[in-house]
Order: sequence, then C-alpha cells, then structure tokens
Amino acid sequence: MAVANPQTENGYVRIANELCDEIIQYKWNSLSEMKITLFIIRQTYGFNKKSRQLSVTYIANGTKIPADTVKRNLKNLIQKKIVIAKAEYSNSIKTLSINKDYSKWCGVTDDQSSMTSHTQHRCGVTDDTAVVSHVTPNKRQNKDRIKDSSSRQTTTTIPTLEEVKEYCSSKGYTFDCNKFFSRYEIAGWEYKGTQIKNWKALADRWEASEQKEDIKPKEQEPELDMWGKPIKPRWE
Repeated sequence: MAVANPQTENGYVRIANELCDEIIQYKWNSLSEMKITLFIIRQTYGFNKKSRQLSVTYIANGTKIPADTVKRNLKNLIQKKIVIAKAEYSNSIKTLSINKDYSKWCGVTDDQSSMTSHTQHRCGVTDDTAVVSHVTPNKRQNKDRIKDSSSRQTTTTIPTLEEVKEYCSSKGYTFDCNKFFSRYEIAGWEYKGTQIKNWKALADRWEASEQKEDIKPKEQEPELDMWGKPIKPRWE
C-alpha cells in the first residue's frame, strides 16, 4: 500500500488565516454545510480563482454528499451570506465564491461579529442558527418572550448521524439508526413535502413502531390432519 505524501509543490490552497479561523469557529448547522464550503474554497482558491462555475452534481461527486442534500445545504449557505452565487440565466450553472466579509455571515458565534434581528430576518436564518445582537432586554421584552415561547413554532434542526446515534443510545432505542438517518437524509429531511421540525420526536415514533411490530401477535398456525391439510373448525 502506497504511503500518502502530500506536497505543496503538487498544489495548495492559499487562504487567509483570519478567514480560516472564522471557518473553524463558525457554528455549522450540519457537517454537509462545512464540507460544501471547504469544497468551494478548494475549487476556487486552490486554482488561484475567486469564483468558479460549480454544478450541484460536481459538488456531490467531490464531497460524496447526495445531490439533494447538496442542493438544500447550498441554498442555506447562500441565504446565510457565506456563499455568493451568480448566474447569467435562471437555469444556468451558478458561479460560486466564498464571501470573505464574514461579518455579514448569518449565525455567527457570540464571540465574533454580532448580528441584529433585522439581519437575521433578511438572511432567512432560523432561530437555532442565528445569534441575537448584544442588547440587554428589558422586563417588557422578557415578559413578551416568555409569553410567545409556548406558541412559537419549532424550527428545523438537521441532525448528523452521530447525533442520531447518541440520542437513540441515551433513550435505549434498538432500531437501525443508519437506516433511519439515510431514509430522511436522502429525502432532505422532508415528509410528504413538509420540512421535518422535530427529528427526535420522529425517532421516538420509529422506536414505538418497532416495538409494536415486535409484540404483534403472530397468526396461530392451523392444526393439520394426517395428510398435512388444515383442519377446518366445526362451525365453519
């Protein structure tokens, strides 16, 4: 087996340390988002280019991520201002580039650039990825927040396979986590065209369904006569 021996002479990605640090510290919504971002960097900065035409299929082949998942996560990255996309025509392949002005990224961490609620709304970022700006809420705001929390719709959070396994292990679930994750990852975490809001509740239902199948009584096998044929009850 050949030993890997990468050398910069064979090519390298030139990226500013400041931008690299931001990518490391950013709270990614999923592993797929981070891999797609790094792949775009590899295909642009790795070729001394600022932007490049990259199709969904090309990204899927390069990252080993299903095309549907790439399409969904790429849309999220564009909405978050992490990736800039341009296209000459509506159906043409988009020219992609990384937005180096990370202060405009939506969902930055607390110790990085803060973001106002207006920016969150403009970028279309969900509550679980957006960070509210550092404003000390008054008593009225706290009261309204508590009042609205009960009626607020649960936002979509896409899990990783490790998170699914960890949750199922903590609950003592016995169903196949890989099968569960693959089923909804391929579907873009949608059910009948509707985005799944709570994957943990979905996992709970999967386990309940599995348990129901296990305790489902089997049909009683009919009694056989001397010729091996079922004996019909007398009342039939």
